[in-house]
Amino acid sequence: MFDATTTESVSPAAGYRDSYPLHTASPLALPRSATWNGINVEHHLQPPAECKLCLPQHTICILLRECHTERRVDGGELRHNYAASGEIIIYPASSEQWIRWQANAEFLLVFLDPALVNQAAAELAPRNSAEIIESKREINDPLLQQIGLALK
Repeated sequence: MFDATTTESVSPAAGYRDSYPLHTASPLALPRSATWNGINVEHHLQPPAECKLCLPQHTICILLRECHTERRVDGGELRHNYAASGEIIIYPASSEQWIRWQANAEFLLVFLDPALVNQAAAELAPRNSAEIIESKREINDPLLQQIGLALK
């Protein structure tokens, strides 16, 4: 566990992730993680906190508990969200995200290497391209949820 902040900063091309607990009495916990070729999964159990990130991978967040959040994407409008357990939020690679949650949160983060996504798209539809689009709202996708839980 960390006493104050968690920072995973690397070169700007590689991205960054900075997390700050909202209460110093509730330290952030290290996530459990697993890695495969082009896919990384992290299981988080976190106290109230805020996080600023810009990652080189596409990110799928699968909520394992209901959660109230505030989110801002690429400096845009502040969104207040309520998400139920099982709902999913998608963050495209290299988008700047700021997120705050006021209560304990449990979620999975599934990171997809853009090269893996492009390769899969080329194999499935050689004449078309694939684009990962940021979710404006949480979505309910039981298939993605079950894939994430199976990788956990």
